[in-house]
Parts: sequence; structure tokens; C-alpha cells
Amino acid sequence: NAIVSVKINNKETKYRTDKNGQVQMSPGLNVGTNNIQVSYNGSDKYQNFTTVVPINITKRPTNMSSHITVSGRAVLNLTLTDLITKQPLKNVDVSVIHPQKTLQLKTDNNGRINQPLDLPAGKTRLIIKYAGNSTQQAVNSTTATFTVPGKTNNKNNTIITVNDTKVAVGDVVTIKAVVRDLDNNMVKSGYVTFKYNDTYLKDDTTGSTNIQVKNGVATISFKSLNHWRNSNIKIQADYLENANYNPSTTKANLAVTLRTAIITVSTNPLTSKMDEKITFTATLKDTITINDGVVIFKVNGLTVKDKDNNTVMVEVKNNRATLVFTIPDGWSARSFKLTAVYSHRNYKRAENKTYFNLTKTETHFNITGISVKRNANLTIKANLLDKHNHNVLGVNTMAVKINGQTLQENSKSVFFNMVNGSITISVRLPDKYKNLSSLNIMLVTGDRVAYLGSRYNTTVKVND
Repeated sequence: NAIVSVKINNKETKYRTDKNGQVQMSPGLNVGTNNIQVSYNGSDKYQNFTTVVPINITKRPTNMSSHITVSGRAVLNLTLTDLITKQPLKNVDVSVIHPQKTLQLKTDNNGRINQPLDLPAGKTRLIIKYAGNSTQQAVNSTTATFTVPGKTNNKNNTIITVNDTKVAVGDVVTIKAVVRDLDNNMVKSGYVTFKYNDTYLKDDTTGSTNIQVKNGVATISFKSLNHWRNSNIKIQADYLENANYNPSTTKANLAVTLRTAIITVSTNPLTSKMDEKITFTATLKDTITINDGVVIFKVNGLTVKDKDNNTVMVEVKNNRATLVFTIPDGWSARSFKLTAVYSHRNYKRAENKTYFNLTKTETHFNITGISVKRNANLTIKANLLDKHNHNVLGVNTMAVKINGQTLQENSKSVFFNMVNGSITISVRLPDKYKNLSSLNIMLVTGDRVAYLGSRYNTTVKVND
């Protein structure tokens, strides 16, 4: 009957253990790695604990069976099912890829396709692809070679293949197209073009759009465009018809991801005081030099802003962003967390933190007036300032000592509040001092948050 807290994908649920100390649950988990956090707060008999259990969920396996029958036309017979449950995959898209064209078909309610195919005459074979979905695995198969009846041009048919590619935005993309004949021999001549959205891509080295096939391979290199960031691009590769070979075409995915930068933040010096300058430096690391984007700095989670309350955004140059920051008045003497966040549309969010310390700053009194009248009052006008001559912020407690003794009232020490570094007091001079010609006056404050204590000592003439 112990209460156990289970947190899955940021959703927390409490369960009670059975008589065997076990909990049974059927959580809905996502495809991929799910980190399940299990916590027990403990009791007077058992210690508390927290553990994280990673569970990897894969997509369901898919089974595809297909064959081609040929009489007057080629007919595709295909069945698509879940490999484990044998349940049909209903109304899902299937691509039938011929070297010269691609057909888009859909399964029926029984997960089947029985479809005559409109294909060019001649010897060929097909690639059949199911792209999968959020829960079902993708699957593809290649048919045996078959011949579509009809008149041909006596050229050899070809098959061109291109693998999917993944790069970071701004990187150079290298794509290889492999061209074979139907006997799986490498085609050793001809040209391949590559295009995106009907725009031909040029090779960075040659500047040409026609890439020569050498030993069955045509390779193009080009820089990924910024507007491709964080997206999947369809690249079409076409083997061009020539005197010996028929054309063929294919498409492949080019995944263009956001770049990843490693950021490190530091301060100089590591220890500072109010009103002193401290330098925040964010250093970025990538495979390229970074001269774009901005860094914002946060102190204890609060974004650094300028005098107009606008966020301070520091531009990155040569992998570095630097901000000279003045510690504001009133900040406590303690440890502060500094966070640097890098932002650029071509990069994933990058964040790093460090700590710096503030120590208490020195203070001193500035006396604007002090006087003593016999049989009358002691009057003091004073300011308490920091080392930069700024008024001490907040409320400081001040004691007044006369000839070494703290001023008292009704046998109790009297203390005065200095608000934001200023005070004016006028108190009755105790009778025991009225016959003296001069008095030693001392003002005393103690340490408080960001400030050290201070003492001021002077001798004042007693006026009649």
C-alpha cells in the first residue's frame, strides 16, 4: 500500500503497490526512448528513492508480399499487413517506382492492391515502397525482372538509385546516384541531372548541371540552402536517355537539420561587488566559424536588459559574444547563476550556465551636519554611501554612541533606521553630558546583505 509516483513524458501519476510491493500499469508510450521516472517518498521504516528507467518503443513491423503477372499488361498483386497481428493496413499509400515513372496507389480495406499498371514496353523491374507512419515501419521490395509486351526502341533500360541523405543547414551536400542496367551491371556512360522543385542543381566544382556517369556513379556536391533548414527536401535524379540507354528517374530525401553549437559561458572576474564591472563571455563551437546570431544573458533566470527595459542581445563574432555588465546597486552578497542562450534560425537552441559571486562592498558616512546644544538636542544629518559614493539602498540600522556609550532611552539602547542611505535625527541630550564642553560622537552600522558595516567618529563642541 505504498504510494509510488510515476512520471512519463512530463505527466505524473500516483499508484499504490499491491501486497507484493508491485505496481501494474499500461502507460501510453511514444515511439522512441521513453524515460520513466519512478519515485517513492519513503516512510518511517523505508528510505525514499528515485530511479529512471528508459524504455525504447519501436514501430510495428510491416509485411509486404507482391508479385507481377503479365499477359497483355503488367498487373500488380500486393498485400500489406502488420507482421505480428496479420491485420491488413487499410487505405495506405504505396509507391510503385518504374525507372521512367512512379505510380501512386492505395490499398483497399483488405490491405490489398490488384492493379493493372500502365508501363512502357520492354524489360524492366519495379521498386515498391510503403513509407510507414507514426506507428508502422516502412517497407519496400524489388520485383523480379519482367518484360512488358509492346514495341521497344531496342535500347537497354536502366535503373537509377539514390540514397537518402542528412546534412546540417549550410553544409556541403554530396549526393551519389548509381546507374545500373537490368542485369545489375554498372552503366559506364551518360549523364545524370539533379533537381529540386524543377530547378536544376549545379555542382560546386564544375558549375555544371549535367553530371557525368563514371563506372556507374554520378556524384554532385552543392551547399544546402538556408531556406531548407529543418526540413525534408525531395531531390530528383534523372539519368538522361542516349544512344544506348533509356532514361530512368528516382527521388530521394535530403534531410536538412538545424546546426548544433556548443556554448560555454564564463565571467571575469569570478568575484565582484556592487557597481563594479564584470565581463560575461559566451564562446561557441561548431565545425564552422560562427559570425551570426545573438546571445542573451540571464542572471538568476532574469534576462539582462538595458536602461529602456529592452533585452540586451549581443551579436556573435568569431564564435564569441561579450557583454560588460555593471553590478546594480542593492544586489546581495551571494552566488549568482549566469545563463547564456544562443539564438539563430540555423541553429538549435544552445544554453550553458556558470556562477559568479558578489562580496559585500565597503561603506562610509558622509556627515552633512552634526551639533550639540546644552540642555537641548543632539542633531545629526548624515548619508551612508558605498565605495562609489552611491547611497546605500534599503534600511540600515544605526546606533549613536556618546563618549563610548550607546544612546539609551528608558535604560534601553536606541537604534535609528537609515532609509536608502539618509538620516536626520534630533534627540534630547542626556543630562549626564550637559556640563561637558565637548563630546565624542560615534555612528555605527552593521553588515547588511550587500554592504559592510561602517563607523564614523568625531568630537563635537557642546554649544550653550
